[in-house]
Amino acid sequence: MINRANFQNWTYEHFLAYIFLCLAEADNDLDQEELVEIKRLIVRVTGGDEEEYHKIIHDALKVVSSHDEQERRELFLVLKESFLMNEEQKEKLIEGMEDIIIADLNIEPKELDLYRFIKGEIGKSA
Repeated sequence: MINRANFQNWTYEHFLAYIFLCLAEADNDLDQEELVEIKRLIVRVTGGDEEEYHKIIHDALKVVSSHDEQERRELFLVLKESFLMNEEQKEKLIEGMEDIIIADLNIEPKELDLYRFIKGEIGKSA
């Protein structure tokens, strides 16, 4: 069971980094191209703060590596209400996920499964 209290210090950027890393790692292969794309997306949201980017990625990667597929989905469900409060935030998430899926030019079924799950859970047709 995921405890929301463990993530009280997380920001919207942490949430995005977590989801993006989960998606990139869904095929059990976190590619350099995917990491470059994640960095581009997160740095854009943080306003270009490289130090903040590294802290966010470190925090999110620690959680990603400790969760299996089911726990990743559960955490998304726990956190989505806090971090996806409007259509703009939902669209940023979807657009970022799409960029990451194609970043390594290899679209894996597990990536698409997670993408469809998230889109369905936020009320966007998958």
